[in-house]
Amino acid sequence: MFRIALIQNTSEMRNYSFADLRVPLAEMGFEVAHYTCENITSLCRDLSNGIDCVVFVSNSLHDDVIRNYVYSDEFCAAFDKYLEKGAALIMHQHKLAKVAGNPLPFLGDTVEKLEKDYHGANEDEKEKNAFFETAYGKPYFSFPNSVTAEDVLVHAESSPGIPGDYWQVLKYRENTWLPIMTDKYGNSVIQRMAGERRVIFSSVLLDYQQHYALLENLLINLLTNNMSLAVFKDSRENALGFSYFLNHLENMKFYFRHYGAEEKDYMLANIECGVHSGILVGSGMMEKLSEEDRRIIDRNGVKLIKLRHKNTDGDDFFEVHTVDKTSCLNFAKAEIEVQQELAKDPKDSSFLVRADLLSAIMEFKNMGLAQGDYSEKKLRAVLDDAIAHIDDKNGSYDNTYGATCKALWLFYTFLGKNSIFTKAAYEYIKDYDVSRNAAREQLEKYLVLSLFEDDAVEYMKRSCAPVIASVDMSAVNEYDLLMLFRVALMTDDREQLKKLVEFIGENVNATEVRLGIYVAACTTSLLIDAYGKLSDHRDEESLKLCRRIEELLFTLVKHLHVAGAEARRVEERLRIACALYKFENITAFPVADLAELLYKTGTFPNAKRMHENYLNTYQQARVEKDTLKAEKQTLTETVSELNEKMEKLRTETNLTKPYKPAFYIALSLLVVALYFVVYLVIMLLDTDPHLFTTLFNKAIESWPAFFGVLIIPLVKFIFDHQIKKRKK
Repeated sequence: MFRIALIQNTSEMRNYSFADLRVPLAEMGFEVAHYTCENITSLCRDLSNGIDCVVFVSNSLHDDVIRNYVYSDEFCAAFDKYLEKGAALIMHQHKLAKVAGNPLPFLGDTVEKLEKDYHGANEDEKEKNAFFETAYGKPYFSFPNSVTAEDVLVHAESSPGIPGDYWQVLKYRENTWLPIMTDKYGNSVIQRMAGERRVIFSSVLLDYQQHYALLENLLINLLTNNMSLAVFKDSRENALGFSYFLNHLENMKFYFRHYGAEEKDYMLANIECGVHSGILVGSGMMEKLSEEDRRIIDRNGVKLIKLRHKNTDGDDFFEVHTVDKTSCLNFAKAEIEVQQELAKDPKDSSFLVRADLLSAIMEFKNMGLAQGDYSEKKLRAVLDDAIAHIDDKNGSYDNTYGATCKALWLFYTFLGKNSIFTKAAYEYIKDYDVSRNAAREQLEKYLVLSLFEDDAVEYMKRSCAPVIASVDMSAVNEYDLLMLFRVALMTDDREQLKKLVEFIGENVNATEVRLGIYVAACTTSLLIDAYGKLSDHRDEESLKLCRRIEELLFTLVKHLHVAGAEARRVEERLRIACALYKFENITAFPVADLAELLYKTGTFPNAKRMHENYLNTYQQARVEKDTLKAEKQTLTETVSELNEKMEKLRTETNLTKPYKPAFYIALSLLVVALYFVVYLVIMLLDTDPHLFTTLFNKAIESWPAFFGVLIIPLVKFIFDHQIKKRKK
């Protein structure tokens, strides 16, 4: 589905077996275009030739030739234009960490530098690194392979090639890249460019360390740009229309993944991880989804498209049993061109071309699609011109066998079986000896004469059998093919049909159709007719042939969609329109319309919008973080001021504490001193001798009070001292 331009360093490839990504990418299903120093100069031209992603493998820019070329103004301009629709994956570039300034100028000015920063398996256990997937990067670890950041780290450090976490990190302007995986040091080791551009840079050695599961995830998410469709259908479902629709999506490089009923939980898990943004539910599968399953789908904003077969009940289903309005419009345009061609002066047109146009139109007139007037009156000029060329003697068209066959069909269709001109041309063809002609001319005679037979099929079988038996398929050309196919269909010769399908298969493959536009369109129509006949047979051989015809039809129809824009002749455009209409009629599936619906009805979110949402969330988180930081700073300052005031108060309080116990002790001593002063005065004055005894007895009685006065301040002093020690 996807084509990758792989840029590799031949020196690295020669020395390291793990430095070549061609085989791993091919095994992942990618088509690889390989570029080295020998052909790197052709990359500029090839960027516009179907390259979906450019991959710069590890150290590919060490090659001077490659580096000088991708640094050139010519490449930078071409690559800048390419990234409007294309994608790129750049891996570790060791030497570029030594370059001052932007080492990846082809990515624009978002990159500042590659900074050397080694973290590896030989780090101390205490310093052991850790990888983390970001909320934005979750889909990259979920689909199509389930990978964890821890798995990546373990694999990196145990790699047999080059063990280590990473050797450099990308430094970029703020908000220009989005982290997919980070480490515990805050470094973004895998990141994607923000906005619409699909670019990923990985510091992890995805190739050298063989992180193939993660590599495939990164590439698929880059290439699909989050436009991934989950197809929930019965694994046994093989309806042609649905199969062609999926084939059409592949041709459009529209990524999808099948899920059967047994994989429902895995599908829902991927939806919750943001892997799928649309789900297409096949016929009969809606009942497999519970109410909770539908809530999961709705909660994650996933568009649900339900399909049903014709006559299935339920008004909420998308009706698919219809033909694309696109094919109807294309046929209508082609029919207008046919009418313009028929309206020309016969001298300015070819009789054989007019007969061929009318042959194609009448098939669809009988189906009710052609809306023009093709009556005898309307075609009078065409018929008169043909009649003017009829020889009066033998009834031939200018004595030419091939032209007379066309004239006979024309007269039979528009003038009727009993017209004198029809009879004259019939007699000429019937009597014409074709034994000396090639097989195609012989078969054409029997084909046109069968119009007059009551049992045309039996007549064809009887007349054509000897001719068919004599045909050497190795000498058949594309125009012989068309005639042989018509006869085989009319006679229901399945053995001959099988040979013809094999012959077509030799000229049609998945990448090339070696048939002209006109022949390819006619072949497609005939294959569709054959498919319709064989589908009625349920034997294994017929079903096998039907499957082969389906493969050829898918390729041919894809080719006709492209060739339609290149067709220059009206008969080519008409045959293309006829073939595409017939194909879409048997598929009963509006492929182009449904594909357009997926793109235009908002089924898939735009990558730019997803990135903007992430950046808005990121910016909002940063604003909230800055606000909290400011509030924290204010609170810290307030607390600091309070601490200063409390410390000051504590200091002042501590300064007063030593004086309190001293005051109480001094007061107690003063009271005792006064007591003894009184005692001395009494002794000196020799007053009542019983006075001292009275005072002493009173003192003894009041001694507990004195003791309390003395002990309380001492105890308080000791208690405060102990608390102070504990606080310290």
